[in-house]
Amino acid sequence: MRAHIDHHLIAQAAGLASAASLARWQHLVPPVDDATAARLLRGPER
Repeated sequence: MRAHIDHHLIAQAAGLASAASLARWQHLVPPVDDATAARLLRGPER
């Protein structure tokens, strides 16, 4: 979650039925800085 991997992907890898159970851990994930947010919103470079 700290690497900002999609919660649904984490849930799938963990064998969870949904990502809903990950919500209780979200408060442990630090907020992203502006540069990281921009990179995540842009997506992978081509």
